[in-house]
Amino acid sequence: MMRQTKTTIATWSVVGILVAGLLVFGCSRQTEHIEQGEQVGDTHHEEGNVMEAGGHADEGGHGHDSSAMTKSVSTAAPTGKVINGVRVIEMKTRKFEFDPATVIVKQGEKVQLKVTSEDVMHGIRISDYDIDQKLPPNETQVIEFTADKPGRHHFHCSVYCGSGHGNMHGELVVLP
Repeated sequence: MMRQTKTTIATWSVVGILVAGLLVFGCSRQTEHIEQGEQVGDTHHEEGNVMEAGGHADEGGHGHDSSAMTKSVSTAAPTGKVINGVRVIEMKTRKFEFDPATVIVKQGEKVQLKVTSEDVMHGIRISDYDIDQKLPPNETQVIEFTADKPGRHHFHCSVYCGSGHGNMHGELVVLP
């Protein structure tokens, strides 16, 4: 009986390692596409928004939907709407994701992120812009900055929010 239990545990350990390896391989394949200037994820447009559908963001801020279409970020429409000369983007946070996880703006634009946590305390840290804002549950925090640095800028949750906290990432893309 004891031998059978050890065999079962060993079998499930091997299965877990194989699944983890497949997940890492899938994410690294998506990163290759991103580094080649492509966006990975089901991308859809709503009122000028570009949002990735489904999945959580990995450490590179990319969706995990491996069956998704690829599309060049440089031709994607900026996220949100321009209101009185300011690009306004509404963002939601929840365990363990940002929605949208990819935010696209144009260089030189004044940006206003309206971020609402839907569940617990979160944070958003965009190091390249010296932003680190706490996001209390069920409150909207307004973060304003000028997108003066072209390129891809990683952001992540800066307040521990549970077991998936380390996977809560996103990307700010500033188009030249």
